[in-house]
Amino acid sequence: PPEIVFLSNQGNTAGYCWTSINRSPEKPVGFIEMVGIVPDYRRQGLGQPTALAGMHHLITRGAQYIRLQVDDQNTAAKRIYTSIGFKNTQKLHWFEAEIAEG
Repeated sequence: PPEIVFLSNQGNTAGYCWTSINRSPEKPVGFIEMVGIVPDYRRQGLGQPTALAGMHHLITRGAQYIRLQVDDQNTAAKRIYTSIGFKNTQKLHWFEAEIAEG
């Protein structure tokens, strides 16, 4: 089940990191599913510490590897993830179709 790490400022939620672990017998893999910053706290440098808090949580839960996916157009998120040690290992293609009502 997913677990969420919250970053707070004087009791107010400032950000969160949604995590999960795949506990395969070979090596437990942690996933950062989503990192979010509350709008009032954006552009204050909280993305990196929020992601690091999620990573720390996954490591304490036994993860030996941590993976994530990020939209290729999200340059701010890519900058944060590469600054804390993530490397681009593959490019995924995302397809969407709008379904007309009727």
